[in-house]
Amino acid sequence: MKLEDFTNLYSLSKTLRFELRPIGKTRENIENGGLLRQDEDRAEKYVHIKKLIDEYHKAYIDKQLSGLVLQYADIGKANSLEEYYHSTRKSKDSDKDKIVKIQDNLRKQIVKRLKDSDEFKRIDKKELIQSDLAEFIKPAEDRALIAEFKNFTTYFTGFNENRQNMYSDKAISTAIAYRLIHENLPKFIDNIETFDRIAGITELYDQTSSDAEIFRLEHFSETLSQKQIDAYNSVMGRYNMLINEYNQTHKQSRLPKFKMLYKQILSDREHPSWLPEQFESDTAVLTAIRECYDDLRIPMANLKTLLEGLATMTRVEYFCVMTNISLRYPND
Repeated sequence: MKLEDFTNLYSLSKTLRFELRPIGKTRENIENGGLLRQDEDRAEKYVHIKKLIDEYHKAYIDKQLSGLVLQYADIGKANSLEEYYHSTRKSKDSDKDKIVKIQDNLRKQIVKRLKDSDEFKRIDKKELIQSDLAEFIKPAEDRALIAEFKNFTTYFTGFNENRQNMYSDKAISTAIAYRLIHENLPKFIDNIETFDRIAGITELYDQTSSDAEIFRLEHFSETLSQKQIDAYNSVMGRYNMLINEYNQTHKQSRLPKFKMLYKQILSDREHPSWLPEQFESDTAVLTAIRECYDDLRIPMANLKTLLEGLATMTRVEYFCVMTNISLRYPND
């Protein structure tokens, strides 16, 4: 075969790269007007205002879900907590379609409440920046920052569209209703069954019976907002300490621990101060690494002392160490 037999067999693809460079008066006007600096400054402020918007969403979600009572009793409409409970306790494949229908209807109850307000009608509109957010935020410097974007509300169009996904009644993992019905409700029911096991153990039941009400199915409606979830998880954490102590002395009859409910959407996305949603430059990455190092740095001598003392610490002392609370004794 000849060399020419291997040439011109395939078309050649080339990628063209273009760059717009201002020249002459255009460049001079941009530099004199400080347009690039203004854009950089606005981009930094945009990131901060997104965080303020998320705080608004979290407060709004908490307000709307507090006081919401989901349908509890089974009235034959596949829309109640009772129907979900009984359907999931069965092992029949024929109940799967019914479970899906019940989940759909429970999600719709939640979303109906979330969207039932005048604030929600404006939550992805220009009025969010121009009025509602400014009224919600208290610090004067943040209010001044928001005012700078009164005529630039289109900056937040994509962000607002993304946040609308939280209020969907579809079975999507980024939705508030999905978090509650598909993720937290099964955990809540598992905890009811764990409590039922504890009821037969006097030494544990005597210490938990005062909170028996929260282990009733209808109480799930009291665990929808983040504040309610925090309160519920606080009790679960306290009881898990009791179960842990019990399991240490009852190796042959160990009990399962209570499950913590997932945080509400947005509340589960809280990051350390050094971790943004995304990095804008290499310098930002390096800065975050440095801040992370500073946050996590612990003198090795103190760490060694802490670890050696764990065996003799009381639960109260351990809690104080982990939460950075000073513990004072009567003789101090």
